[in-house]
Amino acid sequence: MNAISVLRCFVLGMYYCLDLALCISLQISYKRLKHGGQVVPSLHLASMAFALESFTVLYGFLHRFFIGDMAWLSYLYSFADLVIMSLFMMSFLALITSRYPRRSSMALVGLSIAIVFAVYLITNSILVFSILTAVWLFAISLIMLLRVRAFNKSLAFYYSNVDKHRMFWIVIVLFVMFWLYPFYWYVCISNDPDLPFIIYAVMQMAVYVLFAYNMTSQISDSLKHESARQEMADSLDAMDEDEEPLDEYRQTADTFFTKVQQRKMAEHMNKLMLSDRLYRNPELCVDDMVSRLGTNSSYFYYFMRDVMKSSFLDYVNGFRVNEAKELLTKGEKVDFIVSVVGYNSANSFRRAFKRTTGMTPTEWRQQNENGRQINHE
Repeated sequence: MNAISVLRCFVLGMYYCLDLALCISLQISYKRLKHGGQVVPSLHLASMAFALESFTVLYGFLHRFFIGDMAWLSYLYSFADLVIMSLFMMSFLALITSRYPRRSSMALVGLSIAIVFAVYLITNSILVFSILTAVWLFAISLIMLLRVRAFNKSLAFYYSNVDKHRMFWIVIVLFVMFWLYPFYWYVCISNDPDLPFIIYAVMQMAVYVLFAYNMTSQISDSLKHESARQEMADSLDAMDEDEEPLDEYRQTADTFFTKVQQRKMAEHMNKLMLSDRLYRNPELCVDDMVSRLGTNSSYFYYFMRDVMKSSFLDYVNGFRVNEAKELLTKGEKVDFIVSVVGYNSANSFRRAFKRTTGMTPTEWRQQNENGRQINHE
């Protein structure tokens, strides 16, 4: 056994230990939350994926160093790979929707796996299997990317700062997983697979750590704003069913809330923003607002959209930008303004300011100073 083979053995051991550790930690978190009355499907599905992955890594180790080629085990290993990727995709979906995927979606994924695997059994060609799996993974990834895009767009209706809630990390994970898979099958058919496999395994472990870390962070955030996330999930489900999600709620608003009540609610919101300066809280979200207004998040969402004609993000940003203008006029620095008016970062502030005014804070300050000089002259 040469040095590269020894290194591959070591990397396989690390790979196996990481899979097992992630499986156990996610399963413990799932059980703990379930015991507390909170079911988190994404944790459950991800822990199942890592459990199955640990078995495939163990098989890879035994196959490389002990048992050699066994046709039926190779078929089982390939099938397990498809199931693992499906579980990861479904955990992504569960993370977005805060619920298990629908039976119809799971059945469709199962059918696609069966078709790919059946073709592999008939052709007995790794090349054909690799191409079909790459196409299958690309299709599933595309669907997931569309879901992530819809989720990110809906954030503006529930949060006053959306940067840390966006799921761009899923896009990165999907992209890396998609391009790692063809590389993995290159390893399988390579005459000297040890070094390529080491590279693949190290990259895959990095992806898994990124996946687990961001998933737990996202779950922690969603549990803090559970009702808002539930509303977002319902909205996404309505989009899936090609329904118009506003019709029912428009009727409810017209029936139970008169124009006078809507005007009073708008006045109350503006008063809370101006007198209590709620917009200064960078963690301000719909849950905080509805508790102050004494209403529910369902009605508030459609009140903002249909009555105020604005997302919650744009509404709050209006107050933040107005105070930022006053501070810019006084000559305050951007970093100070960011800390005062309720933004999480200077970049978020600059983007929001430019989207509202059409200028950067620096450009607005210069224009304002030039205007005052002209008026003074």
